[in-house]
Amino acid sequence: MDMLRSDGVFVYPLTEPFRLGKIRNALEGHEIQGLSLEEHFPHLLMTILEALTPSKTLLLYNRPRPFFCHPITRDYDYVLLHFKLTFEELISLNSKRIKTFLSGVNFNLFMKKWMEGWNPRFKSLEIKAGFREFDEEAVMRGIEYFDFSELKARKSSEKKFKIKNDDGITATVSWSTNDLGQFDAQFSVDA
Repeated sequence: MDMLRSDGVFVYPLTEPFRLGKIRNALEGHEIQGLSLEEHFPHLLMTILEALTPSKTLLLYNRPRPFFCHPITRDYDYVLLHFKLTFEELISLNSKRIKTFLSGVNFNLFMKKWMEGWNPRFKSLEIKAGFREFDEEAVMRGIEYFDFSELKARKSSEKKFKIKNDDGITATVSWSTNDLGQFDAQFSVDA
């Protein structure tokens, strides 16, 4: 069943097409601050996004088709996407905070784009990647960094450094690996 909370709307897979109209009618005149979608059919995802576009937060569990559309690329405070993005998809988002899956090569391209001044409202990116998708050399290639540190533990390691964009703003970049070959990376603009 669909559930309305004060901070958002959570829509689970629709089995009856008329339910979307009922949800839209019930929410008419109210701001939808957050939307969490677990719909499995790309054409229904777009229908839902167009009908229930949130103002602040968007959580998607499946990739909409087409990806480059207004409900996805609008100015959100937070976007959580449970699927892997391309570099082009990532930079099409005009969000403050983003959490998703991304390859190491695309993370490198993203850092370079940020260093050029991309999206001044952007604050943080959290990514997950598999062992084969996150080559540390490819991530660092062509990146001028400072304050590098490395911490090695028994079953994991962490690397951390800072970069600066063309406007003189710094960001902290870190990633950790574990013995299962998983990479977690964080990119945070320094306050």
